[in-house]
Amino acid sequence: MPRLRREETAQRWASRLAQFENSNLSVAQFCQSIDSSVGSFYLWKRKLTKTTPAPSAFLRGQTLIPAPTDTRRDPQCELDVFGSKCVADGA
Repeated sequence: MPRLRREETAQRWASRLAQFENSNLSVAQFCQSIDSSVGSFYLWKRKLTKTTPAPSAFLRGQTLIPAPTDTRRDPQCELDVFGSKCVADGA
C-alpha cells in the first residue's frame, strides 16, 4: 500500500477515532480490527484532539487596605479564600 500524505492520514485517523467512539470495543480490540497499533491510536488521538489548557493553580489576590506609610510595623491584613476570611495582625 503506498504511503499517504499527512492530510490523508489525519483524515483517515479522524474517521477511525469516530468509528471507535461508536464501537463497543476496547482500544486494543479496535486497533486489532483496523490492523494498527495501540501506540498509533493514542498518538493520533492526541494529535487530533484539541485540548484546553488546565486552569492555573494560582489564586488571584487583591489588597484590601492601602499600603502603610509607617513601615515600622506591619499593617493588619485580610485574606479571603473561597469565602473564608482570615484576619492577621502583623505584630
